[in-house]
Amino acid sequence: MKISSQAIETRPLINTERQDILSHYVEVPHPKEASMFCVDGRKGLRVNSQKANIKGPYLQGLGGSYHSVALNWLLDNGGKSDYVESANKTFTTMKEKGMKIGVHRGHHAQGDSSDCGFADNFGKIVTTLLDNSEDIWNLIIQAEEPLREKTTDWKALINSIIDANLSSVPTGDTLISTAEEKYGADIQNLDGEHGEKAAVVNLISNTTLDVDNNQDNQAFNLDLWHVLDQVRQLGMDEQKATLLSLGLYVATEMVLVEQKGKPRLPIIVRK
Repeated sequence: MKISSQAIETRPLINTERQDILSHYVEVPHPKEASMFCVDGRKGLRVNSQKANIKGPYLQGLGGSYHSVALNWLLDNGGKSDYVESANKTFTTMKEKGMKIGVHRGHHAQGDSSDCGFADNFGKIVTTLLDNSEDIWNLIIQAEEPLREKTTDWKALINSIIDANLSSVPTGDTLISTAEEKYGADIQNLDGEHGEKAAVVNLISNTTLDVDNNQDNQAFNLDLWHVLDQVRQLGMDEQKATLLSLGLYVATEMVLVEQKGKPRLPIIVRK
């Protein structure tokens, strides 16, 4: 879906809201032991594959561990392969390397929907990225000016995924069920309504947003530092994975926020 950037207003973020969000970042001293869940700003109970409660802060990516799956699929051969086969290979490698796998559902789940916006809308998110690549890139470099020198790489990346086999992507409910039942993923069940006021790209290693205690001013938080740790272990190109992660993050915001008629969320780069 093509979005007219001129027609979208950015939600103003007042200083007290920004300070409140940033004050809830906490240290994660042992990232390999921490669960990986979604950038969703809502809170909810978490359990492991033995249904034991998981306490404390957790790391956050797009759709939890499906972030790494998406990167591996799209960067391997432009997403031309079967998504399910690629996901199986990625999760198997992650398990072999001792990485935590995590996904979530929410109380809005119904039918094929899991209430994980990234899983339920992945095809639309990729399409939005392709249709709005120029506007998305402008938003990225507005938030992080040094990336401007990567404009040529960005265009090449977008061109490499234009023929992605989106028809091979299962429904969101199937994606979450597969991760949980086949790969023993930790699972979170989110409650309440969305109230995100900003999208944060967190680049500071061994830190994350304490979502449970950040409900007054919810935020989408992407622990990009942790995603890139996984990227290195999975043997992906780190620069391409960085650009694609940022592109998918902004496209996800467009689908879940702007395409629903809400103001664009401001982007904070925490570094």
